[in-house]
Amino acid sequence: MLMPPMPMRQHLETTPCVFYVYIPPQLCSTLQQSFLNPNTTNNNSRRSNPKPLRILLALHGYTGRPLQEIRKWHSVVTSLNAILLAPAGTLTPSMGLGWNAIDCCGDPVLKGVNDLDFVVNGVVETFLNVLGKQPLGGQQQGGDNSRRGNVIATGFSNGGFLSSL
Repeated sequence: MLMPPMPMRQHLETTPCVFYVYIPPQLCSTLQQSFLNPNTTNNNSRRSNPKPLRILLALHGYTGRPLQEIRKWHSVVTSLNAILLAPAGTLTPSMGLGWNAIDCCGDPVLKGVNDLDFVVNGVVETFLNVLGKQPLGGQQQGGDNSRRGNVIATGFSNGGFLSSL
């Protein structure tokens, strides 16, 4: 299931940041039953250690688009029973979307956009907050640390530079 883009903070005061989420069909019911209600099972017994989510964070290249990453990776995450997050970089006037990957590329670098913070703390944290009402690695009420995800970041070209930081 491809969810509608999730709005994020503003880049350069005028460009809204969004990311796309792809959840494989077989994972949708599992998420609904176990991730959103991590302290219960079918017999209402307490779960001591639910399995963390697998999350692939896919970053497009300079002038690329998040939906290109969804198309490229959806069969992989489906076979792995993982979730795919594909954020959009900063919109540049002449070239399209891009990332500030320190040494590359274009307006995001020149304007000092903090894309590392956006993908590390913004995208994954926001997704888990919206889906499970709990930040990545955060403590639930009662001290339980069960709502978390294992994140692998990958990217193409400019997105690959950012994923390596």
